[in-house]
Amino acid sequence: MPVVQLPVTEAPRRVLAVRGGALGDFILTLPALGGLREAGFEVQLLTRPAYGHLAQEFGLVSGWRSLEAPAVAGLLVPGAHVDAAWGGWLAGFESVISWLPDQDGVFQQQILACGVKRFLQGDWRCAGPAPAARQLAAVIESIGARIDDRVNLFAGRHALPEAGGNLIAFHPGSGSPRKNWALERWLTVMQQVQHFQPDTRWLVITGEAESDRLPAITTAWDASSLPWESLHGLELSALANRLRKCGGFLGHDSGISHLAGVCGVPCRLLFGPTDPAVWAPLGHDVQVLRAEQGALENLGPAGVWQWLKPLLVKE
Repeated sequence: MPVVQLPVTEAPRRVLAVRGGALGDFILTLPALGGLREAGFEVQLLTRPAYGHLAQEFGLVSGWRSLEAPAVAGLLVPGAHVDAAWGGWLAGFESVISWLPDQDGVFQQQILACGVKRFLQGDWRCAGPAPAARQLAAVIESIGARIDDRVNLFAGRHALPEAGGNLIAFHPGSGSPRKNWALERWLTVMQQVQHFQPDTRWLVITGEAESDRLPAITTAWDASSLPWESLHGLELSALANRLRKCGGFLGHDSGISHLAGVCGVPCRLLFGPTDPAVWAPLGHDVQVLRAEQGALENLGPAGVWQWLKPLLVKE
């Protein structure tokens, strides 16, 4: 009887990606994670729990651990004892790619002391003129991977509902008040959208950053008589599932805008002090209007409506 030789399949090389930072910073790292996956690596994350849940829920990584775990403290102090279980876990990775600030190299030294063969430091500053996602992904080229420009949270997922053209999500905040356009100006524009497209419904997204403004936001929306639903403090994967049903998204330079972009929602965003050439969200349909001199107060509702109308609504 002939013997059939089965092909020998090598186990995928294992990479640990370490990423903290704000939500937008994390999402701009997804093309690097996607590039590693496309190159055949098994990717795990050491990250904030909300990001780990999001990444694993949508199949971007095979597993994750929390940056907030007590054992991580031992990785941040020179010569500190590293928890034995964590040290064994880390030793199972061929490479660690980190986007944590590590100017003194302590984190790198502690990781290598656990038996990791290779430590790669990613650029967390993104100070250059290139898109931030490309700057963040440059580090993966040294191990034979390339940036994945096709990153979409829902790639390969089936039975997605059709996006509703009359359902528009809006996030009134960001990480800095300087990045936010005045809510009363937004509401003026939204009244024009509603008049032009009477069946429009609004999802208003708020989180911890907007908690102190939530009563004022609620009062303003109730006074506007626009049909709206409040989405406050949703877990990221639950929010992503709500966003994918929207026909559009309005906002600023914020982590929620980045989430909407990778969910495939058409995004119409106002930028002030930050450069959209570097920091605009990923996505197949992201349009940005930048204020003159980087000051959002220079944008008036009439100008925003004239910009928004042909992009957001269809005659």
